[in-house]
Amino acid sequence: KAHPEIQTEPGETIRGDVERTNIAIPLRGDRGSVQGGAIYLEAHARAQVFIQYEAGPRQAGPDQGTMDRETQLFRTSLEIHLGPYAQLELFVLSSLPAHLMREAFDQLTLEEGSRLRWTDVGFDAGKGTYERNVTFVGKESELDFAGAYGAACSTEGTYLLTTHHRGPRTKSRVYIKSALKDSAHLIFKGLIHIEESAAGSDAYLSNRNLVLNDGVRAESLPQLK
Repeated sequence: KAHPEIQTEPGETIRGDVERTNIAIPLRGDRGSVQGGAIYLEAHARAQVFIQYEAGPRQAGPDQGTMDRETQLFRTSLEIHLGPYAQLELFVLSSLPAHLMREAFDQLTLEEGSRLRWTDVGFDAGKGTYERNVTFVGKESELDFAGAYGAACSTEGTYLLTTHHRGPRTKSRVYIKSALKDSAHLIFKGLIHIEESAAGSDAYLSNRNLVLNDGVRAESLPQLK
């Protein structure tokens, strides 16, 4: 029987029948260093994973919602690879204080018949750029992505999501919603890229934004290639 393999950081690997795994990724180390890890599922493996991005002990405190502290860069990277017919249910939560500026880069690869169900929730109070690239290399692989984001005060966020369909009869469903108030500004850029080799593929992208007052900005920039 194939087993999932979950690697949380260099040198640390969890093997076995993983029904649910919780991973906390705090800010630590040198300023601007990359924090994160990788999730690998072998053929026919199944797993549920919860990931939380959080401020480390030195960054958290009673004033974490204010902008009077020195801005610090929090760079994160997540790599996910699903083997043939593997199934992953992923829940990601990020709620960082205003003085942390997050730069996120996530790379996902789906092989034949694999399925990824991803729920992404973000309440980061500072500035951030979040780039996610999903590549469907195997036929009949599927993605179901649901993103929910809240922004207040002077929060600024740019979300970029690319679904790259290379295998035939692949399927992607992307639903993104947000709620904004005060002077928050969020930008959502979605690209559906379907190659000639991806005959019979089915892709859908939706972005809806709830604007709670004047002075906020929400931009939706969908693209099809």
